[in-house]
Amino acid sequence: MSKDSQGRRRILKRGKINVVAQLCDLPSTTHDYNSFTVDVDHSSANLRSFVVEGVFKETESKSDRPPIIAFSRCFITVTQGAGMNIINDMLTITNASRDQNQKAFKHPAPTPSSSPVPEASPPAPFTQAGPFTYTAEQQQMIQQFAAQSGMNHEWSIKCLEQNGWNYEKSGEIFLELQKQNKISPDAFAK
Repeated sequence: MSKDSQGRRRILKRGKINVVAQLCDLPSTTHDYNSFTVDVDHSSANLRSFVVEGVFKETESKSDRPPIIAFSRCFITVTQGAGMNIINDMLTITNASRDQNQKAFKHPAPTPSSSPVPEASPPAPFTQAGPFTYTAEQQQMIQQFAAQSGMNHEWSIKCLEQNGWNYEKSGEIFLELQKQNKISPDAFAK
């Protein structure tokens, strides 16, 4: 896939298959948001895999009672900057089960909230560091420092904490101590 946005746009709109035109040719649908479920089957600092399932019906159907259709959409994403990039997206469409048919479109969809959305997500616990809670930024620093230094999370956290969460300073001190062979082998035990 082309890295520049113009190249991607050309591929999507004028490639061998006009992806945008193909998507526009799909029939209009109405989804039952109450049927949606999300199952996260893997989540790490760099990779997330999750499945979204639910039901929908075509809105321009010639039938008085269009069939309820089930879908399952699997996403695999990688971390990119502050967000994520979808590297794989697989959509499966099937006939709805009897249970899905009976429950579909029975309750009104939830209305969007007018409450303000926080600018930053709340701090989440870092699972490998015991009872302490780290911000999302600190968690990312821990993951990145561990990956770059080769140290385990416990020692990466120690190094970052001892240097006031200053990533550059922590890196400089790590390199200096490593050069002097003053880092315990325990720091690299996974």
